[in-house]
Amino acid sequence: MRRKWLFGCIVLILALVSLAGCKDDDGDKDDSSDSKELTNVRLQMSWTHSNEYAPMYIADDKGYYADEGIKLELNSLLDAEGNASNPIDEVMAGRAQFGVIDAGAIMIARSEGKPLVAVMAIYQRHPLALVSLKDKNIINPQDLVGKTVHITPQTRAIFDALLASQNIDPAEVTVVDRTDYTLAPLTSGDADVLDAWVTNEVVTMTQQGLEYNAIFAYEYGVDMYPNVVFTTEEYIESNARIVQGFVSATVKGINDTLAEREKAAQLTVARDASLNYDVELLAIGQGVPLLVPAGSKAGMMTAENWDIAHSILVDEGVLPEGTDQNQAYNLTFLNEIYGE
Repeated sequence: MRRKWLFGCIVLILALVSLAGCKDDDGDKDDSSDSKELTNVRLQMSWTHSNEYAPMYIADDKGYYADEGIKLELNSLLDAEGNASNPIDEVMAGRAQFGVIDAGAIMIARSEGKPLVAVMAIYQRHPLALVSLKDKNIINPQDLVGKTVHITPQTRAIFDALLASQNIDPAEVTVVDRTDYTLAPLTSGDADVLDAWVTNEVVTMTQQGLEYNAIFAYEYGVDMYPNVVFTTEEYIESNARIVQGFVSATVKGINDTLAEREKAAQLTVARDASLNYDVELLAIGQGVPLLVPAGSKAGMMTAENWDIAHSILVDEGVLPEGTDQNQAYNLTFLNEIYGE
């Protein structure tokens, strides 16, 4: 009788242990199925919502940031009252963890003692196009001699560098500060050439059926990253996992934008009801060679491009010659993705 009682107790204990183990297993499964806590990350944009940020829209929509433990907030350049936020100021103050700005601004900021670092590029080629109506027959930089060119301050450095690269005397080109951001100066004949973005004014010209020629500075070795994603040295040191996750998710977003242009355009318009789907779709198509040029990979940066940008800014006198451009970017996170 005693053996039967002991045996019964042992069976009961084993059953209870087994049951407890099952509960623990179920608990583990429940824990793993719960969504992990996400880290809030803000990116300060350098412009309002547009196709330029389509890779981030699609990466967010597909959950790539969430997969990396990130809850992303995209902060438009302009708030509801029309006040502009400076990406560099927002990141330096810690109100945003990442920002988007051009490579030149990163180097200038570093020369002022601001420890900013670019971790990836969105466009790897500058969208600047010097556009003219086709009947003007302005096809290459030499054709700019004797012409009137309307240029914005933001692209003046690249324009001057293009002339210098082709040994063109700036005095032989009539340069006018561009104040009218429509196509009117071109169509009225006030300007022979306008500086335009291939993803903006060129899209408008295409929609209006205007035949045009375009000169791209990068085809002549003059280039500068127009929109790098940057953060601070301190944030990289303290939050390398978040930086890696952000870069990895955004790279996936760039590749998906190339593969799913219609979806990318839909998500862009969803961010701002004033945008036009057909315009954004056409702009995304125009931006394909800029996002991933032949022989490159999504998000990638090169020392050569940074060297060129450095030379342009030093020659223009807007960057001290002693500024080290190699400290302005960090390829660690891209190399981790591509195994380089």
